Amino acid sequence: MPRPPRSRIRRAQPRLTRTTTFTDDGLTLIVKESVAVSGRPFVLVPGIGVASRYFGPLATALLTRGPVFVLELPGMGDAPEPRDPLPMERYGSLVARWMDASGITDAVLVGHSMGTQVVVEAALQHPAAVGHAVLIGTVTDVAEQTLPRQMLRLAQDTLRERPDVNWIVATDYLKCGPRWMLKQAPVMVAYPMLERAAELRMPVLAMRGEHDPICSEAWNRSLAEAIPVAAHHTLTGRAHVGMYVDAATPAALIVQFAGIARGVDDTREAGSDGGAVLESQAEA
Repeated sequence: MPRPPRSRIRRAQPRLTRTTTFTDDGLTLIVKESVAVSGRPFVLVPGIGVASRYFGPLATALLTRGPVFVLELPGMGDAPEPRDPLPMERYGSLVARWMDASGITDAVLVGHSMGTQVVVEAALQHPAAVGHAVLIGTVTDVAEQTLPRQMLRLAQDTLRERPDVNWIVATDYLKCGPRWMLKQAPVMVAYPMLERAAELRMPVLAMRGEHDPICSEAWNRSLAEAIPVAAHHTLTGRAHVGMYVDAATPAALIVQFAGIARGVDDTREAGSDGGAVLESQAEA
C-alpha cells in the first residue's frame, strides 16, 4: 500500500504569516494570510468539507503578486461547526462583512466548487470590495442538480485526481465529518447559481479542469454566457481540483484576467496549456 503523500503536501503549502479569526453573529471564519507583499488582495474560498490546504500551490503562486487570504468557512477545516446548515447568502454575508471589517477593497475573489457560490454571494452583497471574481469548478450544474448525481460525479472525480489531491480532500472530509457535509450538501445542490451569477457586475472568470466530471464544459460555458462580463477557460489535463496541479497556469490566468501588471512567470506553462489564453469573453 503506498504511503500517504504527506511530505509532498507539506512542500506545496505557502508561507502564510498568520492565522486570524472573524466572528459574526455566532459564526466563525478562519483566515490564513500573508500580507508581506503590497498589491491587490487575493481572497481564496474553498469548497464544501475542505480546508485551506488544497489552495496551497495557487496561494504560493500568487503570493509575490499581492496579499493572499485563504479562508476556512464555518464547519470546514478548523472553523467551528454551526448548529444548522447555512444558506449560501449567509456564508456570503460572513465573507463580505469580514472584508469590510478588514478594509479589503478591489479584491480578486477566487472560489472553488461550493466556494464559487460563496464568492457570488459575497460579491453581490459587497461589490465595492470585489474587483474581479474567479469561479473554479463551479457547482451545481442545472442539468445534474440532485444530490445522488453530485455524489456520483464526486466519486468519478477521485479516479481523475492525483493521489495527494485525493489525500487532502479525503482527510479534510473526515475532519469536517459526514454529519455536517450531509446537512450542508443539499443547500449547495439547490443553490440557483445561474440566476445569482447573472446579477454580478464585476468581470468574472469561469475556469474548469478538462477532465472535471462535476463542472462540465457545457455548464462552464453556460455560466459565462449568463454573466454580463465574463470569460471562461478549460485547464488542460486537470480534474475538479484543477488549481492544485501546476498552479502557475491558473495563477497566470487569474493575473491576466485581473489586469495585474506584475504577472506570474508562466514561461514554462505557456506551451502546456495553450499559452494560458482566455478562451472567450462576453460583454453586455
